[in-house]
Amino acid sequence: GDYVEIRDRDNILRQTIDNDTHGRTDFWSLAVDGDTVSISLVSGPAEGRSYGFEIDQYGYGIVPFSIENTCGTEDKVDIECVSGTTQYQRARSVGRMLYQKGSSFFLCTGSLISAENHFLTNEHCVDSQIVTDTLQVRFNFQYTTCDGFNLASYDTYYGDAFLVADFNTDAALLTLSGNPQATYGYLELEPRAMVLNETVYIP
Repeated sequence: GDYVEIRDRDNILRQTIDNDTHGRTDFWSLAVDGDTVSISLVSGPAEGRSYGFEIDQYGYGIVPFSIENTCGTEDKVDIECVSGTTQYQRARSVGRMLYQKGSSFFLCTGSLISAENHFLTNEHCVDSQIVTDTLQVRFNFQYTTCDGFNLASYDTYYGDAFLVADFNTDAALLTLSGNPQATYGYLELEPRAMVLNETVYIP
């Protein structure tokens, strides 16, 4: 009967954790943005056997972000700048990843690629079930306007099953919990070779 409420600095409820949280007893709560988090334990009936929760780790800090390489002209834009286009719709299946490797946290991106919630990312990001168990993927993680500064409301899904990874192609395949593709769709993979000088969009 016990559960935990996780709230951000604005006292907005971000997650309720109980015994049914994605089928595991050892897990990370969802990440909370900002410099403050409030954690409240709500205990079950006194006559019952309540065990509570143990917080044995926490992670915090600012993840540094830098552009490592841009080929040719710098042409990145906020996704809202291309609202209403095919590229905008397809980009909904791309998620921002937060995960733990060793004692550090990292960011990457990946894409839903099937109706069964298969998620394709890089091997240098996720290479094991251990990393997948710490994974959180945010969809709709974007600004609300073109060249804006306010974040839209986003949904977060946990990593589920690690399937395969390959160092040589730097590719990894896993599944996500829940059913994010029902809301955000998925990118279909094209079984053809790329054409020299064709335009490529990277959401």
